[in-house]
Amino acid sequence: MRSLRARLFAATLAALALTLALTIAIGAVLTRRQVDRNQSAQLARRADDFATQRRRDVSSYSSPTQAISSSIAASSVSSGRSLASRATVASSSGPSAGRNRYSRARMLATASSSS
Repeated sequence: MRSLRARLFAATLAALALTLALTIAIGAVLTRRQVDRNQSAQLARRADDFATQRRRDVSSYSSPTQAISSSIAASSVSSGRSLASRATVASSSGPSAGRNRYSRARMLATASSSS
């Protein structure tokens, strides 16, 4: 049989291992909770900032349609292009919609740089 000294040493090592495992487990749980709280708080702040920005952008117009119409009208007046041709480009969909959006952006950039 083992000596008393060996059994006490084994019991001390077991207690040490148990304490170390509990410390690491509790630390991991607490760290994970804090990370989750920080992420949710950061997401809430970003959502608030985004909502504030959207409200500020939309509040300068009475409706989103008016915002689009006024930007198209302003760019068509400055570049001499008709409002109907810009509305057609802006409302197109399908396989060529990507090209039309690019063309519209290019037309708007040209119109703003020429004025």
